[in-house]
Amino acid sequence: MKTCSNCGAQFPDNDLNCPNCGLPEFLSQSVSVSEEIPEDDLFPEYDETDYPVFRKRRKHISVFALLSILVVFATAGIAIYSLVLSPLQKYNRAAEAFEAGDYQTALTGFEGAAGFRDSKERAAEAYSLLHYTNGKTAYESGDFEKAKAEFSAAGNYKDSAELALESERAGRYAKAVSMLSAGQTDEAIEELKLLGDYKDSRELIFSTLSGKGDQAVLNGDFEKAAEYYGKAGEYGSIAGKELYISYGSGLKAVREGNYEQAAGLFEKTGDYMDSAEQLQKCYSHLVEKAVAANDLETAAKYLAKSGLQTSGVNANLRERCYSLGIEALDKKDYGKAAEFLKAAGDYKDAKQKGKQAFYMQGTVLMKAGSYLEASNYFQIAGDYKDSKALRKECVYLRAVAKFEANELDEAIAIFKQLGDYKYAKELIKVCNAESYYATGLLNEAAAAYSKVSTKASVTGFNIQARRASVITEAALSKMKGEWTAKSNNAYANVVYNFGWRKKTKNKGSVKGLVDGQDLWFGVRENLDGTFDITIQVTYFCFKSYSRRYVKDNMGISSAVKTFVRVRTLPSTFKLSSNLTLKYSKGEFILEHARDVKKSKKKKVVYRSIVKYRRVA
Repeated sequence: MKTCSNCGAQFPDNDLNCPNCGLPEFLSQSVSVSEEIPEDDLFPEYDETDYPVFRKRRKHISVFALLSILVVFATAGIAIYSLVLSPLQKYNRAAEAFEAGDYQTALTGFEGAAGFRDSKERAAEAYSLLHYTNGKTAYESGDFEKAKAEFSAAGNYKDSAELALESERAGRYAKAVSMLSAGQTDEAIEELKLLGDYKDSRELIFSTLSGKGDQAVLNGDFEKAAEYYGKAGEYGSIAGKELYISYGSGLKAVREGNYEQAAGLFEKTGDYMDSAEQLQKCYSHLVEKAVAANDLETAAKYLAKSGLQTSGVNANLRERCYSLGIEALDKKDYGKAAEFLKAAGDYKDAKQKGKQAFYMQGTVLMKAGSYLEASNYFQIAGDYKDSKALRKECVYLRAVAKFEANELDEAIAIFKQLGDYKYAKELIKVCNAESYYATGLLNEAAAAYSKVSTKASVTGFNIQARRASVITEAALSKMKGEWTAKSNNAYANVVYNFGWRKKTKNKGSVKGLVDGQDLWFGVRENLDGTFDITIQVTYFCFKSYSRRYVKDNMGISSAVKTFVRVRTLPSTFKLSSNLTLKYSKGEFILEHARDVKKSKKKKVVYRSIVKYRRVA
C-alpha cells in the first residue's frame, strides 16, 4: 500500500494515481515502488481526454498553492515590518534626536514607536525636556510669561516648579520696574508689595516712597511727605526724616482740630519752620477750651507749656499758675515749677521764683547729662547765681560729648562758640586730627596732633597718649613697604682697640658688592596702641674685608625678627648678636660686625654698612 503525500489516503501499490485527490504517484514523495515496472508502462502515451478531471484539478491546485504561499510570505513580511522593523527605526531615530537635543523630533519619534521597548517613558522625558529647555530660553530672553507656561508644562521635571514660580516673580518684577520708569509709581509699588523680599523689591519700594516724600517736602506739602515717609518706614530706615514726619503730622492734626496731639508733634520739631508759632496756636486753643470749661488748673498747665505772654491772660488764671508753681517748687519739682511760674508772668514775685526754678532744673539736667536743655534753662535763669558760668560749662560738656560720640563736625562747631574757655581751641585741633585719622590720612593726622599743646587735656580722653600714638603710627606707616639698597657700595670699617680706653679708627671702603640686598617691614597695630614690627632682611656677609679677597669671601645671609609691643619708633633694631639695623632721617643702615681676636691686648671689629631706601 502507498500513502498519498497530498491528502494522506492509502491506495494499492499498482495504482498510479491517488483515488482520493487524483495526484499522480510520481508527485508523491511517499510513493513506494514494490516491483519493477516496464519503462513503457512508466511513461504511457498521454491522452488528455482520458484524464479530464485531473487536468482541471491540477491546474487549480497549483495556482491556489502559489497564491497561498505568496500571501503567507507577504503577511509575514508586513507583520515583521509593522511590529519590529518600523518601530525600531523610529525608536533609533528618536534616540538620536534626543541625544542631539532635538526634543521635538524625539518626542514625535517616541510617540510613533508607541509600545516598543520604553518608548512611552522616553516620550514623557522628551516632552518634559522640550518644555524645560523652551522655558529656559524664554526666561533668558525676558519672555517670563512664556517661560512660566513652559516650566508649568514640564511638570515635576527637575526644578520646573521652582522655575515656574521664579518666572512669575521675574515677570512681575520686570513689570514693576517698567512702571517705575514710566512714572506709574503707585501701580509699581502695588506690584512690588506682592513680591515680598524678591531681589531688591523692598529697597525699590523704600526708595520710591522716600523719593515721593522728598518731592512733597520740596513742594511744601508736609502732610503728604509725612504720609510717604511713614509708609517708607515699613521697608527701611527713615532716620533723618522724623522732623518732616512730625511737622507734617502736626499740620494734619491742627487741620483736624486735634490740638493736643498737634502740640506734642510740634514740640518734637523744635524751631523747624513755623513750629513754635504752631505750638503756641495749639496751646492757645487748649487754654481757651479749658477756661471755657472753667477748668483753671488744666488751663494753667497748658499756659505754662505754651510760653505765651501773660499780660492779657485772665488774672485768676495767672494766680492759679503762681500757686501751682510755688507748690511744685516746694516739692522740688523744678521743671513743673519753672513752667507754672513763667506762665504766672509778673504776678507777685513769680519772675524771681521762676529764675530760681529754672536754675535748679538746669543743675538737675546738667547732672543727668542733658547739657543742651540745661543750657537753655540756665539762659532763662539769667543772672541768678552762677547761671552764666554753668551755661558755658554745659556748652563745653556738650561739645566734649559730641567729640566722644565721634560727631566731630558738631563738636568743632560747638567748641568754636567757647573761644578760649578751657582748652577749646586745642580740642578743635584734636577734632581735626581725628577727622584726618578716620579717613586714613595718617600724615595729616600726625601733623595736626603735632600742633596740639602738650598741656591740653580733657576729662575721659588722654590727649597726650593719643597724640603720641598717632604720631608714632604715622612714622611707622612710613616704614611699611619694601626697602632696597640705596647704592652698590659696601663700607668696611675697621676699628682697632688698644687697652681699655685708647681707640683709633681706620676707615676703608669696597664698592660694587651689594646687589640683591633687600629689606622688608611689616607693621601691625595692637588694641593697646602699641605696634608689632616684623623685619626681614637679606644681606651680604663678608668673611674677609681685604680688598684683595673680599669678592671671594662673601656669602648671602638673611634674618627675620619681630619686635613686639613697640610704643615708639626705635632708632636701632638689634636683629642678631652681630647684625644691627639703624634708622635715621628716612634711611636704614645695616651693620654687620665681626670680632677678630689676635691677642689679649688687641681687638679688631669689622663692620659692613649698607644704606637702604624705600622702593619707588
